[in-house]
Amino acid sequence: MNTVQSANAYTRENVQNAAVQYEQYGVTSMIALGLNRDLVYQLRDEQKKGTFPGATIFTAGRGIGVPGAAPPVPAAPDQVYRPTTVEEARAEVREMASHHVDIIKIWVDDVFGRFSKMQPEVYAAVIDEAH
Repeated sequence: MNTVQSANAYTRENVQNAAVQYEQYGVTSMIALGLNRDLVYQLRDEQKKGTFPGATIFTAGRGIGVPGAAPPVPAAPDQVYRPTTVEEARAEVREMASHHVDIIKIWVDDVFGRFSKMQPEVYAAVIDEAH
C-alpha cells in the first residue's frame, strides 16, 4: 500500500479521494504547489468538463527545484523540475506554460542551511520566462 508521503502515492484514486474530502469539508478550491505528476493536468481538464469530482484543482504542476536539494522530499523525477542551467530553466517554464499551469512554483531556499540554494541566474531565468 502506498503512503501519502511516497512518490508512488500520486494516483488518480488518491487525488480524487483528497479532492472529494476537501469538498465535503466545505473547501471548494485547492492549489497544488508543485510535486504533481502530469496526471494533474488531465484531472483538472476533466473537472472543467464536469467529469471529475471534488474541490476545484488549481496547480503549479511539477514546480521547479534545485538538483540534490529543495524540495528535499521523496519525489520521482517526473514530479519536479530541477534545472542546472538558465536554458533548462527557461525550457521547463515553457513546458509548464504549455500545460496552462495556474501558478509557477520555485524552491529557492537552502532549507535552513542543509542544502545548496538555487543559483540566482537560474531563478532569474524562471521569473523572466514566467512573465
